[in-house]
Amino acid sequence: MRLFTIMSVVLGGLVLAIAPAGPALAAVPQRGTVVEGRSIPGVALGATRQRVIATYGPPAFCLSTGQATCTWQRGQGAVSIGFVGASGGNPAGNGRDRVANAEWTGLPGWRTTAGVTTASALAHPESVPAAYPHAIFYRFSDGHLRLLIDFHVGIWVQWVPGTSPGQYLAIIEIFAPSSSK
Repeated sequence: MRLFTIMSVVLGGLVLAIAPAGPALAAVPQRGTVVEGRSIPGVALGATRQRVIATYGPPAFCLSTGQATCTWQRGQGAVSIGFVGASGGNPAGNGRDRVANAEWTGLPGWRTTAGVTTASALAHPESVPAAYPHAIFYRFSDGHLRLLIDFHVGIWVQWVPGTSPGQYLAIIEIFAPSSSK
């Protein structure tokens, strides 16, 4: 009987050792299409927090009461998602909260339907107003773009100055477009 127990444990361990690995952990995708005012890779505006966590995995951190904003990191990039409660208003910090907006930086494989990436916004800032001709935009005193907002399609792009002159960080956000045109 003792030999049977030992063999069961050894064989059981072998089965576990050679069993195929489970599904890969969820993570922020490296590449994907951003649909302005509708979705980022893998997550749509209006999706539940539960869906976001199933797609991206647990966030690196969340801020404020009700975990209103949560951030996921990937390499040198990050995506932050803002949540509202299931019926609007303040989020409860549970799986029923809904995605209200999403912003990202440093994810050059994320491309909007107009062809804008964080990398292209940094390398060729003037290509962004050309991609969104109905947007409003603001400039720094030196003429460099500071902020572009297109309420009709639901996107904004912000250039944040770095520590060295001429160095910027590009942040892109999508949100529900306004209904008035």
